[in-house]
Amino acid sequence: MEVGQSKEEFVTWNDKYLTGIPLVDEEHKKLVELCNNLHGRLLANQSRKDWQADIKSALDTCVAYAANHFRDEEKLMRSAHFEGYAHHRTEHDDFERRVRSMLWSYGGMTVADALKFTIFLRDWVLSHIAHEDKLYIPKLLEYLKSKGSSSEN
Repeated sequence: MEVGQSKEEFVTWNDKYLTGIPLVDEEHKKLVELCNNLHGRLLANQSRKDWQADIKSALDTCVAYAANHFRDEEKLMRSAHFEGYAHHRTEHDDFERRVRSMLWSYGGMTVADALKFTIFLRDWVLSHIAHEDKLYIPKLLEYLKSKGSSSEN
């Protein structure tokens, strides 16, 4: 299912989150999809063992995917000499610490704890994309234009 297709999704992708950098936009859409998948699976009537396996899998995926995405963003920011890099990196580090903390304690989580985590994940991803990431867009687009491309791989 494409991000934003269902009215029942927990997080609906909106074009206001687009950065104009294809690599970053695709990665952001994937983060939104991860939120939706986790939330949907938690709401399904599953046994305790199943939802705990889901939260563990989702947290593992989130940690790995966020690290990859953050690495890509940070590489672009450094290449473009974005002045707000240090602050942005701190935001990424704080997020990773929070998710790793949840991963370490998932065994003692209740369904309510897991749902609170999905709310945290949704709120962080959307506010980070809508605010923090928008701060680097002009500088990165200028850099990419000077390099003759709209993304960096």
